[in-house]
Order: sequence, then C-alpha cells, then structure tokens
Amino acid sequence: MEATEQNHGALRQDLSAARAFLRDTTRCPSCFASLRSATCHRCGLDLSHERAAELAELSFRAAALLDERASLIATMRATPRHDVEPAPPPLTAAPATLVPAQADVPLAPAPRIGPSGDREPDRDPRAGDPDARGPRRSGVQVALLVTGISLLSVFAIFFMVYAFINYGLVWRSIIIASVTVAAFATAGILRRRSLRASSEAVAVFALVLTYLDAFAIRANDLFGVASVDGARYWGIVLLASGVAFIAWYRLSRLRAASLVGYLAIPIGTAVLASSLVASFETGAAIFAVAIVTSLSGVVQHTAWLPAASGRRPAQPERLLVTLVSAPALLAAIVSSFLVAPELTVGASLALVGSALVATLHVFLHLRSASPYDRVGAALSGAAAGGAIALAGAAYGLRVFTTSDLPLVSVAVPTLAAALLVTLLLRPENSTYRLPLRLAVSAAAVVALLATAPAVTIALANAAATIAESLLGGRGDASEMHAWTLAELDAAAGTLALVIAAVAAAAIVRSLARVAPALGLAASVAALLLPPVLPSLWLTIAGWILLGAAGLLLRPRRPRLGSSLTTVAIGGLGLAWLAGWGSDSTWPVTTVVTLAAIILTLRTAQVALTRGSLATAGTGVVVLAAAAAAEQFADGTGTDAVGALAGAAMLLLLTAAFRAPSRSVEARGVFWAALASALVAAAAVATRWSSDMPLPVLTVTSSVLIAAAACAWLALRKDYRAVPEQYAAALTVAPALAFGLSAAATVWLPSGSMPSFAPALVAAVVTAGALLLHTSRDAGRRVNRQALEVGAALSFVPSLLATLSGRIGDGWIVLALAAIAIALAATSDDGLVGSLSRRRHLGWLALAFATAALWWALDGGDVTHPEPYVLPPALALVVVALLIRRREARSTDGDAARVSPWVLLFALALAILPLVFSSAAPTAAETLRAVLTLAVSAALLLGACVLISRRGAVGATARLAGAAAVVGLIGTVIVTVIRSDTALTEGALLEPWLLPGVAALAVAGTKLARVRSGMANRPARIASTTGHWVFRGAIALLAGAEVAAANESDAGYAALRILILVFALSALHVIALAWTAPPLGTVTSWTSLTLAVLVAVIGSWTVDHVELLSVPIALALIAGGAITLRRVPESRSWPQLGPGIALLLLPTLFATFFEPEVWRLVALGIAAVVTIVAGVAFRLQAPFVIGTVVVLAHALRTFSPQIRAVYEAADWYVWAGIGGAILLALAIRYEQRVRDVARIATRIGSLR
Repeated sequence: MEATEQNHGALRQDLSAARAFLRDTTRCPSCFASLRSATCHRCGLDLSHERAAELAELSFRAAALLDERASLIATMRATPRHDVEPAPPPLTAAPATLVPAQADVPLAPAPRIGPSGDREPDRDPRAGDPDARGPRRSGVQVALLVTGISLLSVFAIFFMVYAFINYGLVWRSIIIASVTVAAFATAGILRRRSLRASSEAVAVFALVLTYLDAFAIRANDLFGVASVDGARYWGIVLLASGVAFIAWYRLSRLRAASLVGYLAIPIGTAVLASSLVASFETGAAIFAVAIVTSLSGVVQHTAWLPAASGRRPAQPERLLVTLVSAPALLAAIVSSFLVAPELTVGASLALVGSALVATLHVFLHLRSASPYDRVGAALSGAAAGGAIALAGAAYGLRVFTTSDLPLVSVAVPTLAAALLVTLLLRPENSTYRLPLRLAVSAAAVVALLATAPAVTIALANAAATIAESLLGGRGDASEMHAWTLAELDAAAGTLALVIAAVAAAAIVRSLARVAPALGLAASVAALLLPPVLPSLWLTIAGWILLGAAGLLLRPRRPRLGSSLTTVAIGGLGLAWLAGWGSDSTWPVTTVVTLAAIILTLRTAQVALTRGSLATAGTGVVVLAAAAAAEQFADGTGTDAVGALAGAAMLLLLTAAFRAPSRSVEARGVFWAALASALVAAAAVATRWSSDMPLPVLTVTSSVLIAAAACAWLALRKDYRAVPEQYAAALTVAPALAFGLSAAATVWLPSGSMPSFAPALVAAVVTAGALLLHTSRDAGRRVNRQALEVGAALSFVPSLLATLSGRIGDGWIVLALAAIAIALAATSDDGLVGSLSRRRHLGWLALAFATAALWWALDGGDVTHPEPYVLPPALALVVVALLIRRREARSTDGDAARVSPWVLLFALALAILPLVFSSAAPTAAETLRAVLTLAVSAALLLGACVLISRRGAVGATARLAGAAAVVGLIGTVIVTVIRSDTALTEGALLEPWLLPGVAALAVAGTKLARVRSGMANRPARIASTTGHWVFRGAIALLAGAEVAAANESDAGYAALRILILVFALSALHVIALAWTAPPLGTVTSWTSLTLAVLVAVIGSWTVDHVELLSVPIALALIAGGAITLRRVPESRSWPQLGPGIALLLLPTLFATFFEPEVWRLVALGIAAVVTIVAGVAFRLQAPFVIGTVVVLAHALRTFSPQIRAVYEAADWYVWAGIGGAILLALAIRYEQRVRDVARIATRIGSLR
C-alpha cells in the first residue's frame, strides 16, 4: 500500500514536470533531453522536419490541457458538491450527434465558411505561429537592435562610396556581394538558434544591403542595365525583390522579409507602370498607373502566416499593401475625369473600370470573415458605388460642357446611375449587405452633390425674393419679369431629385416607411417653386395657396402631418415675409396670416402650440403697427413709436381680458409684447432728442405699459402667472421713467429734469412698494422685490449721467439713491432694530450718502482730508461702542457681531484716506506719514497684545481684531508707499522699511503664539494669521531690498543681495531647528524660496555663481541633516539630494565656460568630500551625485585626449564599430534572456 502511494506521488510529480517540459522549446519533444542542435543527440528526432512547428503547437496545447485539468481538480476539492453548478446538457447538432460540454478547453474554434464556400483555416488563439506568440521584447534589446542596425546601415552606405572611389569593379563586386551574403546567412543562423529579435534585425540589414546592391549593379553597368530607363529598372528590381523576399520568408520565417516583400510589390508595380505609360497623355498616364497599382493590391490575399491547424491572414503585410493600393484606387477615380477629354464617354468608361477593380476587391475581401476584411469590403463597396454614380456625373458634365443643354443634364445621368446602384439592394444576401449599403450610400452622396447646384439655385431664388422684399425698396407688386432658364433649370433639378428619391424608395420596398421624409422633401421642393412666377403678387398668391392647402389637408392626412405642417407654416410665413416688398401687399399678407393664426388657435389642443401661435400673432400685430406708423406718419423713427404703441395696446388687452381658460395665449402675448416693447423702446432711444417723432404717442405708450403692468399685478390668486407678475412689476419703474424722461426731453429740454427723472421715479416707486408691502397681505411681497429691482434698473441712466459728468449737481442723484435704498432697507419692524436681512442695505444707503457728501465737499475745493474724515470716523467709533453696549444686553448671538464691523469701517474711514495722501516727499505729507505709521503700528501691536491675552475669544477680542485689520493695512501701505518714495528720491530705504517690518514681525509673533493648542476656531484663525503676517514681513523686506539693489550701484547692490541671501538661508536653518511659532517648516521653506528668488533676480550683481548658490545649498544640506536626525527612516535623496546637486552642479556647468583653476580644484575637492561623506555615513544621495560629478568633471578635464583618439579615423568607421558592438550586445542579451527563462522554467517544474 505504501509503495502504491509512493508511485502515485511520483506520477503527480512527473505530470507537473511534463507540463514545464512540453512548453520548453530548448528540450526534445520526445525524450525531453536538452537540445544541442536541430537533431536530438539522445533519441535522434530531427526537428528540422517540415512538421516540427505543428509538433510544437500540439505540445503547447497538451500543456494547456494539463493546466486546465489541474485547475479543475483544485476547484472540485475546494468547492462543496451542492455549490457546483451542474454541467449544461449536451448540445444536439444536425445530424444528431452528442457533443459533450467542456469548460474553457483551449481547442480550436469551429471553422468559418466564407462566401466563396472555402473553409477558413482553423487556428488556436493560444498557439499562433512562432513569430506571433513569442515573448514580449525587452525595451533595452529593441533599443540596442534599432541603434545598431541604423549605425551599420549608415556605415554600409558610406563604405560603398569609399569602395567606389578606392577599388575596381571586381573588388567592389566581391566586397558588396560578400557582405550581403554574410548578412543573409547570419540572419538565417540566428533564426535557427531561436534568436528571433536579433535575426529580424540582421534581416533588416540584409534587405538594406540588397537595395544597395541593386544600386551598385546599375552604377557599375553590370549586364548593361545602365542603359535601361531608371523607373523601369527600379520597378523590375522592386517587383523581383518583393517576390524573392516573400519566398525567403517562406523558407526562413523571417517576418521582416515578408513585410518588405509585400510592400515592394505595389510600389514596384506603380514605378514600372509609370515607365511603360510615359508616351500616354498626362490624364491617361495617371489613370493607368493608379488603376494598375490598385489592381496589384490583390497580392495581399496571398499573405498568410502558419497557424496550429492551417494558416491565418498576415494583417501587417495586408495593411502595408492596402496603404498603397487604396490611395491608388482613389487616385484612379479622381484621375478618370482627365481620361480622353475628346470623348463623351471617356471619363465614364474609366470610372466604370475603377468600379470593376473595387468590386474585385470586395469579392476577395469577402472570402474571409475577419474584421479587417469586413472593413476592406465595405470601403471597396463604397468606392465602387461612388465610381458608378460619378460615371453618370462625368457623362453629364461632358454633355453639359459640349452642348447648350441646361444644368439638369448633369443631374439626370447621375440620378440614373445612382438608381442603377440601388437596384443591387433588392437581392437578399446577408454576406453582401454591408458593402452594398455603403455602395448605395456613396452613390446617393454623389447624386446629392450633382443636384446640389439646382437645389442651391432654387433656395437662392427664394432667399433673393424674401431679401428683396425685406431689404429693398417697396415697389409695384404687379410688375411682371421675364422667365429665366436658370430658375426653370433649378426647379427641374429639384423635382428630379424628389422623383429619384421616390423611385429609390420604391426599388428597395420602403416607400411606406420613408413616406414622411419624402413628403417633407416634396414640401420643401414645392415651397421653392413660387419664386419662379413672374410677379410678386403671383409669388405671394402661390405661397398663400400652398399654406392654405396645408392647413386644410392636415386634419385629413394625419400620416403626412409633418409635411403638411411644413407646407402651411412655410407657405404662409414666406408669403408674409414677401408681402413687405410692396405697400399694397403687406396689409393683405398680414390679414391672411392673422386669420390663419386665429383659425388654428380655435382648433389647437396643445398648450405649447397655442402659446407659440399667440406669440407669433403678437409679432405680426406689432410689426403691422410699426409699418402703419411709418406709412401714414411723417418723419423718421415713426416705425419704432408705432411698434411701441402696438406692444402697449396688446399688453393692456392681455391685462383687461384675462380669462383663466385662455391663460396660455395671454401669457404668450404678454411675453411677446413685452419683448417687442423693449426692442421698440431701445429703437426710440437711439433718436432721443427734443424733436423726437410722435412724442405724445411715446409718452402715452409708456403710461399704458405701466398701467398694463399694474393691472397684471392686480390679478386674482387663481390666475397662475407668477413669472408674468414678476416681469410686470419689473416693468413699472422703467416704463414710468422712460415716459417722464421723454416728456422732460421734449418739453423741458434746457433743465436737468431729463437726467433727474429716472432717479426721482426710482425713489417714488420704492416708496410705493413700501406702502403696498405694509398695507397688503404677505403673499404679495414678491411684487415689492420686483418693483425695487425695476427701480434700481431705472436708476442706472441717472447714475451713468452723474458719473459721466453730464449733471452738474451729481450729489443730488446720489442723495436720491441713498433715500431710495434706505426705503428699500426698511421692513415692517423698522430699520435700526429690524431682524430682516434688508437692514444690511442701510449700510449701502450710508455709503451713497457719504459719497454725496464727499461729492459736495469736492465741489467746494476741500484739499485736506482730516477735517471731514476724522469727525465721521470718530462718530462711527462712538456708534460702534454704543452698538457693543446694546449687544452686551442682547441674547441673540448673531446680532452680537455687528459692532466689530462698524468699528472696522470707522477706523478704515479714519486711516485709509490719510494713508493714501502721504506719498509726496513734502514736509506736511512726511509728518502725516510718520503719524499714520505710528498710529497704525500702535493699533496693530496693541490689538495683537489684547487678542493674545484674551485667547482670541470674546467680544473684546473681536473688536481688537477689527482694529488689528486696519492697523495691518495702514502699516503695510504706509511702509510700501514711503519706501517707494525713498527709492524714487534716492534716499535711504531702511528708515521707512525697518520700522514697518519690525512691527509686522512682532505682531505676527504675538498672534502666532495665541493659545494654538486650544480647540476653538478664532484661536486657530488668529494663529494662522500671525504665521502669515510674519512670513509677509519677510517677503516685504526681501522685495524692498531687491528693488533697492536694482536702483543702487554695482557694489552696494551685490552687498545687499549677498546679505539678504545669507540671512534668508540662515533663517531657513533656524526655522527648522527651532520650531516655536511663528517658525517651523512652512516659514523655513518660505524663507528659502525667497532666497532662491532673490538669488535669481540679483544674479547680475555677482561675478561668480557660487556666491549665491553655495549659501542656499548649505542651507538645504543643513536642513536635510536636521530632518535626517529627527526622522531616522527618511531617505537621503529628498533630504540631501537637492542641496548637494545645487552645491556641485552649477560649478560643474561653470567649468565648461569659465574653467578657472580655483573652480576646478574646488569642484574636485567638494565632489570627493561628498563621496567620502556618503560612504562614511552610508548615504546614497551624496555617493551617487558625487560619483556622477567626479566622472563628468574628469571627462571635461580630459576631453582633448578623448577627442584626439576619436579624430584618428573617419566618423562612419566609428559608426560601423559602434553598430557592430551594439548588435553583438543585443544578440548576447537575447541569449541571456532565453537562458534566464529556461532556468525559471526548470525551477518552476520543481515540486
């Protein structure tokens, strides 16, 4: 029993090893002995047999089956029985044969049968040909091979030139032939040793040598080939080499030969054909070369690769052939129009020939069912169909250019050819369905392009009729004009296109399915026919008849609803547009259009349709009112006034007759009339003057619009029109302002009333909105908001007039605005003690009032700001304190946060005007600057001390925060302004810069240390602000000193930059070493960033880059050392790498341009010290960077000796030597990779 178990274990081990041996191509498939040659030394199996590849594929399949068996056994052991899904029942095929179901067994798929009846070869997706299933190539190996072969090719070319110059014919021939034969033999040897990548690379080199040999044969005039035409010679060479390379691939399985061979055949065909048709005409020669080249594309169907059970298409080779033959087929189709220009059917016959070639490609591609062949068949079918249609077009063009026939003579043959192609869709064959459909589609596109001129002319006629009616002068509608051949030709071409579309639908038996689309096309064609009629009245009558027919037939023909709707809308719309071409036609077309709209409204059921019709009717009425005013009133601009009056009447009617059942129509009319009123008002405003046309009608219309808007506001609640009511409320104030301004402009032109009128109306409407709000229910409050927004819009003209200086007393407008805003800020519970959000508008009112006061004071020539800035500021400070007193007694937390904002505004009002008025270097402004800086710094420091003591918590801290903000702004601005003044005047910068920077640094330090450990948001905000104030002080100091350096002479500038760089670098190290706020990581890196910027900007001040790079590098190294000491697990690259690189690399680069002795010595010493430090402290970054710098430094130092060795021989010799070395390395690399894979396979076979 025990012996049996041992035998079973040995058997399992043998099966495991067998799977690895079956996949190992370095072992004999029979006895599994390691192979030493193509014949096994143990069992004598000859692996050069023609069926050796098939044996290898079967071995891989057997190994895969064993893997599947082991996986299935493991699954059965790990999964309980009740969890295993039952096997599917056996499938029954015809004839009745049981086929047991298997799970993922890697057998070959069922063979596919092509349209020609040929059985497509089977292939295993896992076991392709050896070329396809080889291991993925290493990027290093590919780079070595590409570079090596490229260098060898360059060497071969130049060496051939050298041989031609220095050797005779015999030696030249011996050298070239020997090298070529050696390349072919080497590629074959490497392929037999399974070094596939290397063999392919050498094969590429051999192919290059082949064409160099062909060039040499012609250059040496061997066999008298120099007398042969060059194109003919190279065509024959390409064709012969292509066939030879394909044969070589069949023998050696070198894929490069197959790729180049198949690419050479179509190119050689084209070159040879171009030499044979040199005596032809240009067009015929181009067509002949293109058609022969496209025909040579059939060679791609002989490109096959060996597979497990037959062969499979070689897609790359076929794609290369297609990339040449497909453009050639397209060129043949295009050049067909140049063939035999003296014959009517010359181009057509050439296009038919192109179509036959494309059809041949379709049949050849359909022999296979691969995606590539399906795409090729589809594209070839499209080319064939397009060529047939183009044949008809070419015939029509030749007839059109050689006779007096109209343009329709081009469209009719093209449509006939397209219909001929359409007949091919009648047979039901799924195999040819896609190519045939694309052929018909291409023919249809060509037919559409052929009829496009006729359709375009017809559209142009209709557009010209409409454009002449709208843009031209109004003339006599009954005037007759002569018929033109172009118009009749366009109509005939359009009708021919429609008839052809119907015929095509009938051919493919889809007339019922495409009837709506055909009806739509017929409708558009019918609408293009009336412009052919000889007078405007007849054209309008034709369109009216079409529109009426569409309206009458639409209810009776629901299946053609879209077509009849198009006819109705298009006919009546075009008739209405054309009616504006004469004074006698627009009233008729307007009445007809309105009648059609009203009749349609009575039967329309859809709300969207009713609304759209009502909107359209509104536009018709408004335009009619404008036309009537222009026709019956004198003066320019009366049409805009008429349109405004029409819109006003419609708005008033919609408000007067408001039936809920017709709310959709009323709302449509409202929006259309409102938009028309806005456009008309804008048109009236363009002619704004004291003699504007029809002023009484303008003012009346504005009043009517305002009245209509108020009427809409009075609608009852069951009439749901909230958007309309909001828009109406928006309209009240602008309408009244427009009317009052117009009246003042006409009847009070000399005063300021036209400019004050909008502001006055805004104040009145705002007051009225407040009264309505307090006297009506809460459901109407939205109307107050809309009224106030409208008032704000009406105030805009007055504000613009004030800002532009057209109003002398502009402060009155600002005062009216302050009154209006104060009214808008008032709520039911007042203003000051209100809880509504409107109370915040009070501050805006205060701002406008302040602006009005300052405007008035500016008009009084007040120059010193203190007399009227400080008293209001002091008053606001008192107000802030009083508010704080009320907040102390309030229980509302949100209401207790107003006083800081008031104090902030008060202090800003006191400080900021004085800050900006202290820039001049006069004594008075210097004193003001000193006092302002002192007060601002005192505010900042005192507030920061208070915030620090209170922990940034409480009302006092909030008040101190407001004071700190103003003090900070004042300190920064005064420091910057006065520093700039000192630089401009050439004075010392530091007396102004250092006090401000010191105050900022101290304040930032105090804030940064505000109980940062407390878990409250104000403390965190204060601490963060302190950190950034401190960093901002450093940045301000750095920026000012850099600016001063730019204004100083070279010596002082360099001193400033060096001191600043050293100081910032030292601060980086200090901030990393001592992390107490506001120091720390962020501050340290901020200072180092500033040091880098200062060094870059100030680099012009120093002669040696090391003066700036070394301090920063040492700071980086010191900071990295600190981090390495604190964090033992950190790496040396991020901590020390940047610093060491900055220490060594700038000096290394400088040695290439300024190789001074001290620099060379210092760089060598520094690099060696870096290496020693890396070794001593076991740090990678110093060691690697130091080593690289030492090597680069050595190469730079000994470069003359290296250059002397290189220049001892020609450059292409070195290219050949380098290429040979790289190729040898690539071959050796591939051998080692194969050996490693073999070792891994053997290890994997161990139990």
